[in-house]
This record gives sequence, structure tokens and C-alpha cells, in this order.
Amino acid sequence: MSNTPRARRASKPADERITNEILRSLKERGHDMQHYGAVRKRVRELLAEYKDEVQVLLVSLELARRDGARFTPYASLSPGSFAYISDQFDVPRGAWFWHLWLQEEIALDDRSRDTVRQGIAHWIDQWDDAQDSGNLALIDEAKRFLEKLWANFGPDSSNPPPAPGANAGWPPAGRTGGSDVT
Repeated sequence: MSNTPRARRASKPADERITNEILRSLKERGHDMQHYGAVRKRVRELLAEYKDEVQVLLVSLELARRDGARFTPYASLSPGSFAYISDQFDVPRGAWFWHLWLQEEIALDDRSRDTVRQGIAHWIDQWDDAQDSGNLALIDEAKRFLEKLWANFGPDSSNPPPAPGANAGWPPAGRTGGSDVT
């Protein structure tokens, strides 16, 4: 195993990586967060329930951003708050990895990648519509096309995207930068 910062971060447990991202985000906003154990416990519970590291990361960062100085682990990361904000993202089940990639592409603000962004957005929308109608064949087609986009245009296209629920190593070092990706 490599000893690069990215490899060291990827080797940490998911709950630790996500907790560190939340605390870094809060610290950047001037919040003196001293409840590492409580945040990590809530993150573990959310991971056990939702099974998607990217979802837990993105929704938790949004809750930290929204609550700011009022952030408390048990209130801010409560099941009700988490479910409410998760629904506000309007991301189909299993598509959180792709949603993160789309948000990162938007953040790049590179006009030459407009086609990539449009493709990702289109197939996430197709997935969402198929999920609403129960069309499993269209969900599979959306997944295949997103994987093809990743293979051709992804930031680390030499590695396939993780399977849903197996998002180990996300976010890669420096990808979210502690900013809120919504």
C-alpha cells in the first residue's frame, strides 16, 4: 500500500473520514467543535442506516453548513434532520456518487466540460424518473451510461466508480476541500 496522503486517507474508516470532513467544515466557519466522539457516533449510525458514504458525507456537510454555530451532533445529525435534507437533494437511491461527481464538475467551471456535465445530469434525471416509475431496465441503462462517462471523462477514470454502499475512499483527498457540495 502506498504511503501517499490520499492512500492514508482512504485507509481510514469511513466514519473517521466523514467525521473529519464535518469538523473541518465547521472549523472553517469558526465553530469550535469539541464533540468528536459524538459526531463520529452519529456518523456511524447514519452509515449503518443509509449504507452510502457519499450520501452521509454530503448531507452531513449540508447540515453543518446550515446549522453553523448552532451545530450540535445529536440535534443537527438527527435522523429527522438527515432524512429531510437528504430528500431536499433529490438524488435517486444509489446515485450519490454520481451526484458528487456532477457537483465537482460544476465547481470546475470549465466550459469545455459542459457536455460531460449535461450527460451526467441527463442520466441522473433518467435514473430518478425510472426509480419513480419502477423501470429497472432504465435504471440499469442510466448506470451503464454513467459508468461510460466516468471511464472516458472521470477524474480518475483508470479506476471504476465504487459500487453503491461500497464508497470506500470517498471523498478522495482534496476533492471536497471542506466546501459544501450541494
